[in-house]
Amino acid sequence: MAGTAKFYYVWNFFEKITPAGFLGNWLATGNYVRNNKDFIVTQLHRNLNPDGTFKYVNFAAFDGLDFELFKGEPSETWKRLMKETTSIHVNYPGGFTEVATNTGKPLGPWLPNDDKGIFFVISFKAADENDAKLQETFEKDWMESSGANFILQKAPKDLGISHLGLYKKFTKRPGLLYVLRAELKGVGEDSEAARSFLSQLKAFKFPDYFERVDTDLYRDDPENILFPHAGKKDLPEGHSYKP
Repeated sequence: MAGTAKFYYVWNFFEKITPAGFLGNWLATGNYVRNNKDFIVTQLHRNLNPDGTFKYVNFAAFDGLDFELFKGEPSETWKRLMKETTSIHVNYPGGFTEVATNTGKPLGPWLPNDDKGIFFVISFKAADENDAKLQETFEKDWMESSGANFILQKAPKDLGISHLGLYKKFTKRPGLLYVLRAELKGVGEDSEAARSFLSQLKAFKFPDYFERVDTDLYRDDPENILFPHAGKKDLPEGHSYKP
């Protein structure tokens, strides 16, 4: 399985939000995280289906583990921000690593190819996150079991799908164990072909050892991509912002 031990990620799935305060709260949290020395970039995914399970999904990249969510040692500021977040939202944050990609090369931090920026994001919830047999079975056959092969083989070519990455949670707080992300480089959020294929993807038979699998189409709005306050970082060899 391909991946990198140098980069670590936060996936945060927002199931219930207070629309009037959500983006302001997200930005306040983002501005705090932008001061972290290991922070690379964060990008907020907006669900294109207003009735989707997760209204927004945040994806952030770090080049080290010196971040409160990873360490489990929150500062007073972080405690306050999280208290404000949980008082108005229901969300599922976790620390993840990129454990596999379809090309065998790292994808992270993986910004959208252009300002149209749409992605399929699939989340996998396990009833028992400590079930080693489940994890071994899934990861051994992840291209098939996650729907990655289905996407690559069945999606219309004009959707421009060539990169897929699988992420696995390593932090202890229960939530979503795996995330699959696929970029659609050929179309924008108004694509009927993308929505039509999404319907096929939702009907895909995922392994029944997962308690819940959620699939939707998301847009990365350019104004909701944040870099460190100190400026955009240079990445180590083998990594790029846009694979």
